Amino acid sequence: MKEDLRITKTRKVLFETLVLLMKEKSFEEIKVSDICKKALINRSTFYSHYSDKYELFMELINTVLAVLVKFIEHIITVMGPFGISLLMAIESCNIPLPSEAILPFAGYIVSKGEMNFHVAAWAGAFGCVLGSIPSYYLGYFGGRKFIEKYGKYFLISHKDLDDADKWVEKYGDWAFFICRMLPVIRTFISLPAGILRARKRIFFTLTFLGSLVWSYLLVYVGVKFGQNMEMFKHLWHKFDILIVVVVGILGILYIYKHVKHLKES
Repeated sequence: MKEDLRITKTRKVLFETLVLLMKEKSFEEIKVSDICKKALINRSTFYSHYSDKYELFMELINTVLAVLVKFIEHIITVMGPFGISLLMAIESCNIPLPSEAILPFAGYIVSKGEMNFHVAAWAGAFGCVLGSIPSYYLGYFGGRKFIEKYGKYFLISHKDLDDADKWVEKYGDWAFFICRMLPVIRTFISLPAGILRARKRIFFTLTFLGSLVWSYLLVYVGVKFGQNMEMFKHLWHKFDILIVVVVGILGILYIYKHVKHLKES
């Protein structure tokens, strides 16, 4: 029991140390020796827990994702449709809380007969519009210079804004509809809309419609998962390792690239 406690404490220290170092330098620049020095442990102790810094980073991300999923499940279970709206509003406030985790779980609740399918989808779309309001006005009154200066505190890089700008320039107002169905960029599109002084009625209407399509799609995925739970459990038993590895790699790549763009900004 004491050994388990020591292991837990050591890994917690290593997690915290890696996070602190990533605030000071890029992940590529961090060495195992840097982690050990800052954490006040020797290299043999580090290697008794992890083979390299990448394994440490992988476990850190998996731990964060597990906590995030539990948070999402709790909010929706306790608050129902209001919880869906709240979580989707948070995502639309430029906080990377993935709708890809929120809405499928809502669909799973629907499959159990505990929530109406249409209510879940509309709650998601309504929350998206609600969260877009402060983001839009932040861009509207703050302007691009304000966002470029303080965006890093919301994990928004120059590249995020540039990507959103390109979509608006290419597709005009319809970019607001299209981008609401695109992972990652959907979270930040409200800021350039405000900066460009997009017409409010059109922006919020297209935001709602695009979010409604996205919500219906992801809720439907969750419903199908719930209805075929036994089949998915059987498949999961065979492919769980592959799925975890793929999701983990994609998550790490996203966070790595995002942090890199922030450091380059």
